Amino acid sequence: MSITELSAIKSITPKKFDDHQWIVNTDDGRNVLLNKQSFELLSILKNSSDEADAHQKFIEHFNRPLTQSDFSRLISTTFAPLTILDENVSSKKKEFLTLKIPLIKAQYAGLLASPFVKLFSQRVFWLILSVAFAFNILSLIFAPFDWFSVSPSSALLLSVLIGFSMPIHELGHIAACRNFGIKHGEIGFGFYLIFPIVYADITQIWNASKQQRIIANLGGIYLELIYSALLFSIHSIPGYDLLFWAAVGVFIK
Repeated sequence: MSITELSAIKSITPKKFDDHQWIVNTDDGRNVLLNKQSFELLSILKNSSDEADAHQKFIEHFNRPLTQSDFSRLISTTFAPLTILDENVSSKKKEFLTLKIPLIKAQYAGLLASPFVKLFSQRVFWLILSVAFAFNILSLIFAPFDWFSVSPSSALLLSVLIGFSMPIHELGHIAACRNFGIKHGEIGFGFYLIFPIVYADITQIWNASKQQRIIANLGGIYLELIYSALLFSIHSIPGYDLLFWAAVGVFIK
């Protein structure tokens, strides 16, 4: 293994993921998990002057008498997915989200999400999530079902009100990232396998703690529950029966 390859591996900076795994962000935007043994091997490489020194430390640490050539192969096998050790090897990742079309650039998505950021502190999040969910359920159970005549204009408005929950959902993910100081990307449109979706790029949330990842992933549903709760609240005003059905649509979605 060349000095350049060893230096490339030494430049890898893993972050704690859980009690048994570490996460590494690759140059091509992937997030790769290391188990305890791989992390210990990386630590040995980082604290060794050269490969021969690392080889000796590896034998002492793992009590495995590998030959120098086998040790080199072990390093390449373990860390090739994390950094390009061979320029002829493509590091292109498999994409499940295809035909991505950015709709709102990252900086503008962040600005739009800014008013919601304070809703994502952990104590506030779980309290409001619980209250909003309970309020929606109670509204469905006890609110009167006021039927309204469907006209082209009311059907269009109903579609707009329900459809508006889609950008709100994505802004929830972005706001969570901003609250936790995690870098986020754009909001866009694409296809997940064959299904059309609106997406928010929050790939780097894997660098956050488990609790923060849970909140970020629930962030979209969280803001939608708040939105449907507001619609349920306003619909009690005479003449706003349409909002009840919009709230039902958002909550079911």
